[in-house]
Amino acid sequence: MKNTIKLFCFALGFTTLLMACDENKIEVSGGRFEIPEPDKAMRIDSEITRSLLMISREITNSEEIKSCSSGVKLINSGTEILPSLSRHFLDSTQTNVFSKINKRTLTIGEIAIVIANEIRPIPISKVVETPERKPPLDTNIEYYFWKIERSPRLFLNKYTVWNNEEI
Repeated sequence: MKNTIKLFCFALGFTTLLMACDENKIEVSGGRFEIPEPDKAMRIDSEITRSLLMISREITNSEEIKSCSSGVKLINSGTEILPSLSRHFLDSTQTNVFSKINKRTLTIGEIAIVIANEIRPIPISKVVETPERKPPLDTNIEYYFWKIERSPRLFLNKYTVWNNEEI
């Protein structure tokens, strides 16, 4: 009797598995129920993390962030990745990427900010809270890292609000 129950359970499980493999769908009482694809946001975040680490290995000068292969890959991904990319802004992991403007090496978070600014220019006066002045503010976000590092969470919050209302 126990062997019959085990065999029945195995057959039922195997049949369910075969049905699931049929174009990734399972029939449920006459309708079709889709098995969800792997979490897209998790895949994007993983690829961003990998690319940011690769940038820190590929280059030693911040001027090359936008032109190295991993930087170009992220920039070409477009505005879709900005919410995921912004989750890396607070990453304080030091890199070997040197900024001539700041006379120090950058963090992974600062590299992420440079990439985000290249994908979609950040309005400095609105997000960094630097008052407008004449001549216009420099568009290179690196000039404002001193201000961002004073209150990185405030910067992230303002960036997120701006990014959500503008897209």
